[in-house]
Amino acid sequence: MRRVKKTVHVLQHTPVTPASGVVNWCFDRFQNLSVVRLDESPRYPKIKDVDLLVINGAEDFLIDPEHLTNEKKFVQSAIEGGVPCLGLNMGADVLAHALSEKKSRKSKAKQGWDQITFVDETKYPAFNKMILSEIASMSGFYHRSRKSVLPTECVQIAKTSDGDTAAFLYDDYVMGFYFTPELNPHSITTLASYHDIVFPISGGEKREKIIIPDDFDKGKSLLDLSLDYLIKRGKHARSTKRKAY
Repeated sequence: MRRVKKTVHVLQHTPVTPASGVVNWCFDRFQNLSVVRLDESPRYPKIKDVDLLVINGAEDFLIDPEHLTNEKKFVQSAIEGGVPCLGLNMGADVLAHALSEKKSRKSKAKQGWDQITFVDETKYPAFNKMILSEIASMSGFYHRSRKSVLPTECVQIAKTSDGDTAAFLYDDYVMGFYFTPELNPHSITTLASYHDIVFPISGGEKREKIIIPDDFDKGKSLLDLSLDYLIKRGKHARSTKRKAY
């Protein structure tokens, strides 16, 4: 029997990084949702049953070689099978590992808000038109201590205030955001408390009330637009791939 609804599979690394924005999107769009907890002896789904794959972020997870190796193999199979993929925060690093041999090395911590500007990349005009007409720039929340890399054969679709890659797109169906678009004031405060994040202020670094920018809700719009875009790419992407797992 042909499936009417599509199934979104979320790879969730830790309890503190729930996919609440993706859950809300699935509810609003009447799509099926499946969450794979990678910290609880995960059982990966069959590639043919995945219509859209979302990889949530958790930096500590990247230092576990066994977990990262298994996840990388699954994500590579999904990409080869033409499954649209979205990586959020450290989930973008997982995609970068799967797409190329470039490694996201340790660097100066990037924590808190930064200005994200979307690039007018004409290689994917449909995506450019959708994003640039709605969100030319926005505040993005970072919690990273790794250098953001641009994977092989990917295009930069957004950059940070200092010019680093903030988001990339591969072959019009694999997308990574090195920041976390789905956070809201409550979840940001919870995340900061859990990880003991210290936000820099004038005069040194110390615990301070987190300032939420006025345009923080653009993150939800970006997540919704990106999921809307990717869920439509599945059929096209699968038809252009020679090998499906």
